[in-house]
Amino acid sequence: MRKLIIRLYSSAANARGRSPLDLPERAVWITLLLALAISSLVGNLFVRGLYARSESVLLNERKITLSEKNTNHESRVAELTKLKVPANSLPSNLNLGDLFTGNVIEYQVFERWLEKRRQVSPEQIRTAVMGRLEGGLFPVTRAESISNVLKSFQFEKPNPNELRSVKADDWDYYITAACLDQYRKGITSSYGNPLRLAFALADWIQWLTFFLAVWGGLMLWARFVFTRIQRRLVLTGKNPTDQKDGSNIWKIEQSDPESLPLYARLQDAFPSLFLAADLISQCMHAGVLQQSPHAMQEFINEKIAEAKAKVESSEFELIDFVVFACPTLGFLGTIVGITAAFAQAAAIISSTNTIDRTEAFDNVTQALAVAFDTSFVGLLAVLVLNMMLSLLKRREASLFNQLGKEAFAQLRRILRIHQKNNRYA
Repeated sequence: MRKLIIRLYSSAANARGRSPLDLPERAVWITLLLALAISSLVGNLFVRGLYARSESVLLNERKITLSEKNTNHESRVAELTKLKVPANSLPSNLNLGDLFTGNVIEYQVFERWLEKRRQVSPEQIRTAVMGRLEGGLFPVTRAESISNVLKSFQFEKPNPNELRSVKADDWDYYITAACLDQYRKGITSSYGNPLRLAFALADWIQWLTFFLAVWGGLMLWARFVFTRIQRRLVLTGKNPTDQKDGSNIWKIEQSDPESLPLYARLQDAFPSLFLAADLISQCMHAGVLQQSPHAMQEFINEKIAEAKAKVESSEFELIDFVVFACPTLGFLGTIVGITAAFAQAAAIISSTNTIDRTEAFDNVTQALAVAFDTSFVGLLAVLVLNMMLSLLKRREASLFNQLGKEAFAQLRRILRIHQKNNRYA
């Protein structure tokens, strides 16, 4: 793996006048393809896993609990549907006892009740509550409005102005609408709920944000790995491309006279790819061993400053673009969601009854939820990427500082050995 990464970087970055830490073009394309594969595979499995988990919660755990003050079916239904209806308006064949047990309505009981009353399949009911996942590699969650769901169940909407003459089918409509709404809210109330998290992640803006975050993370990870290789070469002096090579870049005077020292061999195999080998090579060619310690230190500091300048000037422009794009996409989604909310807000004013007004409010809040979901994903992505970027820059700064100290110390040691040998010659 180390050899693969080293050859991936090769000397392409240096050919463009950039530092060895910079990503060459082929590395950028490789990380792009990896990001596409990871975001589609991992994201797909994660979203579908959230959806499956929410279905399990719905079937096994979800209940609607009513107020303990309500002791009869009429008041429970009135509270659930938020309709103040006289008790004598309830039809005798409604069989509410099949639905209510105490003050709790279990989802599976509601499923069986609706299947018995309206011949609606359990799969249709679960899809009505949870919405559906559409798409292959990048699934998107789609939730139908309660009114559209009831139309698909062959319900006819009652006239809310004639509640005193309400029929059994009308009560089925109100009870079903209220239960669907309550169960849906129960599994989408916060980001801690699997379905709410799936809704927040599975849309085209969120998918694009996730892809960019993975791509930026892979590029940062690649630089982390290569910085680690450079750092290990500085600290140990060992050849990073060959673990069996026992030579040391800092022990030039002990090299076999018949063979090139390690810094020269690394320069021949990977021109200017390793910071330590490149620095030592420049020092030896500049004849710093014949200069004073102060001049030697000045030369090393100058070369370190040049390497730093290459890194800090423009090498992070692509990563910085990705980091900037994530919250920008989030804000774009916010604008789209708020625009959709304003477009549906007029229905609140034009509604003539409480039921229609409640549905209009729900449509507006769903559009606002999309707006805030995109911002949530974008800000979360930029938070992680900025943390990684800060750690990387700190590690690279430490690498340059360590390189300068180690190079000066070892060259001073070599100088003392040469002076000693010349004294006894």
